Order: sequence, then C-alpha cells, then structure tokens
Amino acid sequence: MSLRRPAAWVLPRACCCLMLCVIAAFAALLPRARWQGDEYIVFAALRDGGWDFFLHWYLTWSPRLVSNVLYAAYGAAVLALHRPLAGSCMAVAWAGLACACLIPAWRAGAHRLSRVLAGLGLMALFLVGHSVTEVFYWPAAGLSYVPTLAGAVWLFWLLLDGLSTRVRRHAAAGLALFIVAGSSEVGIFASLSIGVCVGCAQSGAPWRQWLWLLPGVALALVDLVFVLHWRVGTIEVGGADPRVLHHGAAALLRAVPAFVSDLGRPDMPDGTASSLPLSITSRILIFLGARRIGSTRAAGRLLPAFGAALLLAAFISLASGYFQFGRLCCARHDTMRACFITLAVAAFGTARPRSGPDAGAAAWAAAVVLLFVPAAPALLADYRSMHGAISARAQTWASGASSGDTMVFLVEPPGRLIAGCGFTPGFASASPDLAWWKQGILAFFRKRAVSIKMAK
Repeated sequence: MSLRRPAAWVLPRACCCLMLCVIAAFAALLPRARWQGDEYIVFAALRDGGWDFFLHWYLTWSPRLVSNVLYAAYGAAVLALHRPLAGSCMAVAWAGLACACLIPAWRAGAHRLSRVLAGLGLMALFLVGHSVTEVFYWPAAGLSYVPTLAGAVWLFWLLLDGLSTRVRRHAAAGLALFIVAGSSEVGIFASLSIGVCVGCAQSGAPWRQWLWLLPGVALALVDLVFVLHWRVGTIEVGGADPRVLHHGAAALLRAVPAFVSDLGRPDMPDGTASSLPLSITSRILIFLGARRIGSTRAAGRLLPAFGAALLLAAFISLASGYFQFGRLCCARHDTMRACFITLAVAAFGTARPRSGPDAGAAAWAAAVVLLFVPAAPALLADYRSMHGAISARAQTWASGASSGDTMVFLVEPPGRLIAGCGFTPGFASASPDLAWWKQGILAFFRKRAVSIKMAK
C-alpha cells in the first residue's frame, strides 16, 4: 500500500469532522435563540384575527408567501403549547438548510466526497465571519432568511450538474427558485436576478429550458408589486440620512463603496470581526476549494451566471436598504449579503474545475478556521451566559401565564454573538401611544400592564 493513499483518505474526512465541529459549536447555542417584538405582536394578531389578519399581513407588510406560511405554523404551535419554542423552531430551520447543503452532495455518486466537503464548508461559512444573531437565532427573521439560503444552495447544486432536459431536475430547480422568491425581500431580488442572469446564460436553448424560471420569477414580481405599493416610502427606523432616504440615485451611489467593502470583509456588528486580510484569504480559499467539487461542462456556463446573480442581488439589497431606511440596516441584511457573496465565490470557482478532494478539503477547512477563530471568544462568552438567558425567559413566560393584569418581563442578558433584543426597562400600561413592541407584549400575554426589568 502506498503512503499517499492513507493521507488522501484521512485528510478529507478529518476536514469534514472539523467543519462539523464548527457547525456544532454554533448549533449548541440554539437554546438561546430568542424573540424580539415581532413575534409578540404578530402571534397575538394571528390568534385574534386569524386568516383575515394573515391575508392583510401578506398583502400590506410582509409579502413572503413561503416564510409567512412557516411563520404562521410556528405561531400556531406556540399558541397551542404555550411555550416560545424559539430554539426548536430555529433547529428545524437549520435542519432544512443542512439538508439543502448536504443531501444533493451525498447523492452525487463519483464526486460525493468532494461535494460533501463543499456542502459542509458552505454550511459552516454561513455561520462564521459575519453577524449571525438575526438570521440564525431569531425566528421572525430566521424563517424568512434561512429558507432563502436553503433554496439558493439547492439551486446551486442543481445547476452544478446542468439541468439538461430531465423534467424532474427542472421541477426541482423551479421549486428551489420559488422558495427563494417567496421567503424574503432579499429572495425577491435574488430570484429576479437569477431569472435575468441565468436566463441570458441559457439564451439559444429550447423554450422548455426556460420554464423552470417562470414560477419563481412570477412570484417575485407579484411580491415586489406589493412591497412597492405598501411598504416602500414608510419610515421604519430612526437615524436615517435624509440625503439618502427615499432618494434612488443617492442610495445607489452610497451602496457602491459599501458593496465594495462587503466584497472584502462583511460588516460584523457583533464584535467577532476578522481582519481584512483573513477575510480576503478565506474567499480565495473558497474559490480554490470550489474548483475541486467536480462539475460538468454545463456548470461552466450556468454557475458563473448564478454567481453574478447573487452578487447583483446583494448589491440591490444594499441599495434598497439605503433607499428604505436611509442607512445600513440591519444585521440580518449584512448576514445575507455575506452569505450570498460566499455562495457566489463558490459558484465562480466551479467554472474551472480540478480533481482531487484532498486539496479541496484543505481549502474549505482553512477558510472556515480563518473565520472561526476570531468568533471563538464570543461563542465561549455566550455559553457562559446561556443559563441566565434561558432562566429569564422562563420567568417571563411564567409571569405572563399568571393571573392578574400585570406581569414582569425580564429582558434576557445580551450575548456577544447573540445580541440583545433592544428592549428597555420600565413600566408600561396599555395606551394608544405605547411603543409597538410593548403593545405586542401586552396583547400576546393578555395583560394591561408590564414591568420590564433587566435580568441579572
């Protein structure tokens, strides 16, 4: 037996184990997933308004067909069991993303090991190098953005082998794009960008090759109309720059340098920032690792177009954020841009494939480690404070379930990786001018007054 064969067998599997450990390190914090004001006010409205509210909510504020159904199902479970179930909800969302990353890779046959490495690498890279609080530990955002990522990754795997003329693959690609379009506003931009870029890459193909694009693009266009008609133009957050707020040209100009910065290093407001050289190095390694996935000739045409579509969607998302909010907002948008850029770099890497899972394994693992190391202290700090956060939540729900018109709401201590919800202490009673999130707490627990305190 040669000396090279054991090394070629051990290295990829060791790298798989390393990336699994990184994913597990973040998954261990799922019990700390928490609500913000959205859950309280929306679930109370769903309970009291039923399908009438659901339709109104979809048409006027949240045109996300797929994620709204998931969110309503989650709310029904919460109301039935009288428990927040935040960690369980996000664990299900994580499982869906893991399936999108790994099941297509596992079914790859000859390229199975290389693609499993890539799937684990992508899953791990979605968790490191940028903020994760809102997308991965907050159900109201996670049930929108995690399905968006899952649909995009699933489509990445389908395009990797080309769609050819197989009806089943076209149907799967259409479903993946539909999920992307129906999960979030970022997904709307991504679906339309994919429709344009991948559609152009398929120019000259028979008309049947285009059909899979239609459901997702159609849903994205319908939802975009709802967004433009009802939501665009409102004032949603404070601190807006009036020179940018609701000014299209100014928003586009402001987005250009911010997007260039994101290409180098994403914004990381949670204090886990890695240096610019490490971030750029990790993206070079992602590109090199993606070259070892094992792609087809069709991927050399479709995947670069798919990567360009993701970059275009990230830029449009950034520009639309400046237009709607007048400033960079919010951490979940930062996370989605970073994840889209990661997936785009992988898509570009597949255009010039090379064989050899061992070299690909080293590249994926190195990219993950470079971004994980700066986040490790924040992870450890959040582990230490997890018990206090879970205890505060339990006391809040016990108070909310008690008799009487007044309750005590304990604000969970903020972590470094999982940031706080922004609730401020004080006493509040029902009144028309009460802050919306306080109204949501009172409505959800059916109380007349609440004493909000910081948990110790």
